[in-house]
Amino acid sequence: CLRNAVHKLRAARNQSHLGATERRLAALHAGMGQHEQALRWIRQAEADNTRLQAERHEVRWSFAESDRDEKRRRSLRDEVLVHVQRLDVIGRLIAEIHHALVRPLAAARATLQQLLAAPDQPHDPRRLRLALDDVIEQVDAASALVRQLKMFSYRASPQPSEVNLCLALEQAWADASLWRRGRARSLFINWRKRTVVNVDAQRLAVLLRILLIEADRVTAPADLSATLDSDGTLCSMVLGCGTAELARVSGCVGIMLCAEIAHEVGGRLVCETAPDQRVSLHLQLPLMNSL
Repeated sequence: CLRNAVHKLRAARNQSHLGATERRLAALHAGMGQHEQALRWIRQAEADNTRLQAERHEVRWSFAESDRDEKRRRSLRDEVLVHVQRLDVIGRLIAEIHHALVRPLAAARATLQQLLAAPDQPHDPRRLRLALDDVIEQVDAASALVRQLKMFSYRASPQPSEVNLCLALEQAWADASLWRRGRARSLFINWRKRTVVNVDAQRLAVLLRILLIEADRVTAPADLSATLDSDGTLCSMVLGCGTAELARVSGCVGIMLCAEIAHEVGGRLVCETAPDQRVSLHLQLPLMNSL
């Protein structure tokens, strides 16, 4: 009966019960004193069991590989979605930057045309230097707009990590020094609590650098001040921009870029007017311990 069961199980490829049946058959032979037959069936049971374990391992590996493929496809879909959204933002920003480039390019062109209009007249060296400085300043302004768009055009999906906002702000101020003209200015940082945020470090660095460039441009030649604070879930940074017009500050391309990046990392950026008519940039980011 057991031998017939073994043949039927083997024909049906029922590996899960085949080994147990062969061991029962080996035990019966051993009980009857037929040790050679018992040993043969034990060896057969071990061989079938080894084959069964190999098949199970292959099935587990196949499921694991399928799970990894699904995770890769899901990650790719998310990354493609982020990329599509970014291309949409970049498209809008290119239009804004094209509009913003008109002023510095027109100013530089007008200055150069004035210098070329009277080639036979002697030029005052001081006046010529001022004109060329103005051209350089306009070219730098146009280049800054393009560099900001380039910094925003990375594709990688956000990877949140633990970032000290105070240290990141100091580093961004040092990096933004390449854009500053005129006398050296300082950034005063006032912080009251631990300001460790949970954001993508690369995006935060780009956001702070562009934000400081824009705030410094509006505030110059005065120094800048930033106040950091936090509540149970959010870390806030208030960056003073002096008495500039709210519409001029909030409508510039750099601030729009920063608002897009802040939204990407789970934060928020708004441009506000205080009771004393001073304009400030209010950035909110998720705290590390809020997750």
